[in-house]
Order: sequence, then structure tokens, then C-alpha cells
Amino acid sequence: MRAELAASIHDTLLQEARRNESATALVRVLVLVGLVGIELWLLSGPSRLGALAWPAAGLTASYLVASLALWRWLRSGGFSRSLAFVLPVCDIAVASGRLAFVFALGAKHVASTQELATVVGVACLLAVTGAFRLQSRAVWWSTGLGVAFYAGFAGWLGLPMFHASVHVLLIAGCGAAGVQFTRILARAVQQEVTRMTLRRLLPASVVEAADSDPLALLTEPRSLEATVVVTDLRGFTTWAEQRPPLEVLSLLNEVQGMLAATVTAEGGMVDKFMGDGMLAVFGAPAASVDHADRALAAVARMLDGMARFPELQVGIGVHSGEIVVGCLGSGIRMEFTILGDTVNTASRIEAATKTLQIPVLVSDTTRARARTPLIELQEIELRGRIERLKVWTLPPPA
Repeated sequence: MRAELAASIHDTLLQEARRNESATALVRVLVLVGLVGIELWLLSGPSRLGALAWPAAGLTASYLVASLALWRWLRSGGFSRSLAFVLPVCDIAVASGRLAFVFALGAKHVASTQELATVVGVACLLAVTGAFRLQSRAVWWSTGLGVAFYAGFAGWLGLPMFHASVHVLLIAGCGAAGVQFTRILARAVQQEVTRMTLRRLLPASVVEAADSDPLALLTEPRSLEATVVVTDLRGFTTWAEQRPPLEVLSLLNEVQGMLAATVTAEGGMVDKFMGDGMLAVFGAPAASVDHADRALAAVARMLDGMARFPELQVGIGVHSGEIVVGCLGSGIRMEFTILGDTVNTASRIEAATKTLQIPVLVSDTTRARARTPLIELQEIELRGRIERLKVWTLPPPA
């Protein structure tokens, strides 16, 4: 379980990093489109700056094409962890190239008044976008490149040390905030993966209760009125004897998955699987007034779903009454489950379906709580019970 959880966290973080890299690539494309537009506008004007736009526009347009291709690749599912370290270098190289064209034409006065803010902004953006890659190393790498980029420009301008140090501190602060953001997001993803894993073992309402008051979940069992459904596959053992284990497991997963999905769709909870059997409950752990009708609706859907498996039959017992919901066990092994005579009676009713050769038997107790039309059968004897119990069944589908 621990290895599975670690793998889930890693995969989730990887997918999130890919989505973030794709979003960052789209932002890069939009910025580059804006820069190309500005440079085309400069080319069309009489200003001396128009001459600067020719090489800068070519560099920007080339990087735009590459960035667009990268974005499309990421959107199609491609990804590599190395992008976190390669792309910041490319961004710095393009930004430095644009500045080099400005310097080469002797427009230092333009650079000192206009490009300084651009350089600081690019450096801070590198530090911030590093956080979206969900790696602390990537954040520090991007921040270091941003500081180096700024330091080189500030040195070329001869910027006073005081001003330069303030700007470096701002860039480093963005990097430190990015590292903290990465850690917060990683913890949030880990918690969400843990919740998703628990939802495979516990109903959603129990997971929510565990978040708000975990001690109450462990120490305060509750008594509720609910409807219990017990299923068992007929002929499965005989069928399984003639099949390889992997084929048996595959079919069992498919059948039990269908039954469990039906229970969940009708608002019930799968308490446990018992080989080719299943124990489900409606009206717990969250109470509901229509638990009997929900259970019978699920049973009708189960019968429809079993038509996909002609090699198997199903026996289903349904009974309503008081149950206890809580955690069973102690120490390192605990199980959230339902207990009570209602559960035992439902199991014995299900066993009677084999004797009567009827797929569904519903107790008179459930019939009294439901509005679903049922067909009356007979009174039957149940193992371990003195009184006979009247049972009902679902009408045939219209």
C-alpha cells in the first residue's frame, strides 16, 4: 500500500507538472506574439528603433515557432523533467539575444531606461514559473539564472551596488516564495492522493468525517436503521475450476465492479467483498429515509447488469433493520464495517435463494419500508432463527 501510495503521488505530481508546463508554454507563446507585434510596429515607423527590430523580430519569431511546437507537444501528452532546466536557459538566451541587438546598435540610453525593468521582470518571472514545475531544484535553478541574467545586465550598465542588491533580493525573494509554494502544493497533492486511496476502502462520507473528527470515527460506533444487500455468484466456483487464475480474477473484477458501481450509483456503500460475494448497505453511514427503495432499485439494476455474464447467476438477499456502524479491531489493523443481526439475516436470506431457485429474496421488513412493488412468495425457515420469515421478490421486468 505504501509503495502504491508513493507511486500515485509521484504520478499525480508528474501530471500536474506537465499541465503547468503546458500552461507556462501557452503564456510564453502569447507573450512572444505580443513582442512580434510590437517589433512589426517598430519596423513600420520612421524611428531609429525600427532598425533594432529587424534582428530582434527574427529571433523572437523563431522562438515563437519553437514555443508553439513545444506547447502542442505538451498538449498531446509529451513531457520530460529536463524541460524544467532546459527551458529557463532558452528563455534567458533569447532575452539576452534581444538585449545584445540593442547594445550592438549603441542604444544604451534606451536599455538603461527601458530594459532594466524588463530584465528584473524576466528574472522574477523565471523564479515564479520555476514553482509551477513542482521541483525545488527547478525553482532555485530558474532563480539562479534570473539573478545571473540581472547581474550581467546591471554590471554592463554600471548600476550602483545598492540598487543592484535590492533588485537581487527581490528576485531571490520570488525564488524563496516559489520553493515554499512548491512544498505547499506537493503536500496538497499528497493529501488528495491519500483521500483518493481511502475512498477505495471507505465511503466518501466516512472519509469526510475522518477529516473533521478522526477520533469520533474510531471511538464512536453508531446505531442506524438501514437496508442490507448480500450478493453471491451462482456457478462461479464450477466455472473457475476450468479457467486459469488470471481469467478468473479478470471476470470477478468485472462482475464485482459492476455490482459495486450499481450500489454507489443508488447511494449505497459497499462494506466488503467476500470472494464472489458482496455485502452492501443503504442508509449508512449517512442515514436516509428511503434506504429500502434505494436498495431495491440497485438490486433491479444488478439483475440487468448480470445479463452481460450469461455464464453466471446471482443470488441476492435484502433485509432491513437496525445495524451498528463503526470500526472493528484495534492496534495496527482496523476495519470500518457494519454489524448486527440484520446483516446475518440478509446473508441467510441470500442463501435461501439457492434453495428456492429465485435470484432475489426480500424480507417482509424491507417490504414494509419500501414503496417499490413486490411479489409475495412464502414463509421460509432461516438457519439459526426460530420464527419463519415471509419473503418477497421483484416483479419481472416489463
